[in-house]
Amino acid sequence: MRKALLVLMVVALLAVLGLPLSCLPNDDGGGDGTGAVEGETIQTGGFTVTLGTPEVDFPESMEFRVQVEGGAEVTGISLQYRMDRMGIFPVTSVVFPDFTPGVKTTAAWTWDMEQTGGLPPGADLTYWWSIEDSAGHRADTPARTASFDDGRHEWRKLDGSGFTLYWYKGDDGFAGQLVDAGEEALELLAQDIGAAPERAIEVYIYGSTGELQGSLIYPDEWTGGVAFTEYSIVALGISSGDLEWGLGAMAHEMAHLVVHQVTMNGYGVALPTWLDEGLAMYAEGPLASSFATVLSSAVRQDRLDSVQSLSSSFPAATEAAYLAYAESYSLVDYLLERHGGQERMVAYLSAIQGGSGYEEALQAVYGLTPAGLDAQWKSYLAAGSV
Repeated sequence: MRKALLVLMVVALLAVLGLPLSCLPNDDGGGDGTGAVEGETIQTGGFTVTLGTPEVDFPESMEFRVQVEGGAEVTGISLQYRMDRMGIFPVTSVVFPDFTPGVKTTAAWTWDMEQTGGLPPGADLTYWWSIEDSAGHRADTPARTASFDDGRHEWRKLDGSGFTLYWYKGDDGFAGQLVDAGEEALELLAQDIGAAPERAIEVYIYGSTGELQGSLIYPDEWTGGVAFTEYSIVALGISSGDLEWGLGAMAHEMAHLVVHQVTMNGYGVALPTWLDEGLAMYAEGPLASSFATVLSSAVRQDRLDSVQSLSSSFPAATEAAYLAYAESYSLVDYLLERHGGQERMVAYLSAIQGGSGYEEALQAVYGLTPAGLDAQWKSYLAAGSV
């Protein structure tokens, strides 16, 4: 028997560059070749194959099973799958599960999310099995699709413009307000920033932040919302008592998703944190009074952070982080109000998508260095424009 291996292959890139495969160890969930498999039975390449329906244990795992019978000893079984997500290159993963060679055998593989990192609710994938025997016959099963659905809840559905919202707690009015917030955020992004989703968005509303965190693998204790950019999926934890906060969080995470999609590139270029968070804050609407108060106080006391420091991770301390978010909103608002509005912001994001670093793009589009932007922005605020 062979120990299972998970082999990640970036198909297009490897074909062009001839790079070696990168391999990751498989989890211990591989099948031992025993036990009947129930499911769809097909004939392919001289093999009789029974395809088990993938079983989801959300959010921990997903199990795939197959039974194969041929005219000679089955010597090779592999599972290949491809996630339905955005990316520069198509990525196919190949798994070689344990099985006992024989004329008739079964194989199983359990995808352990705790080892590989979790998937968002509703993530879709395409998969197929490859089979070979001692006589040299080889066949692939037809591709099938599966979804990593969170079946622990009875989801309801409400369509918005450009997205679909799923929820299970709260009435129709609760969901309707969230849909309105999402639509307003997308409209604001399109009008003021020129950014729109690359594909339809799915939004999953969990009944509380605790229930959201229970749907994630290794969440941070403060997590209240997550934008899974590549999957075009947003997950939020919003109770009916936190609806006011939830409306802002809905807009915030939708903005993260859209902005990351329109700046996705194959060069490893990331957004500066002030731009990423500033655009998300901007999508929520006018700066909340609590943030505006913190910002005004920092301006009066001459303790604003620099643009350079705001380009990396924000502070962990609550008060300092609060200020960093307010400053990020202010920087984006300043660029939109004083430096060319939507047209230049679109050009800035496009330059980053094209592979320019944020400093290079800032210079090319706005004619500013980070230090120059820092000086102009602070002068603008000091003149009373908070």
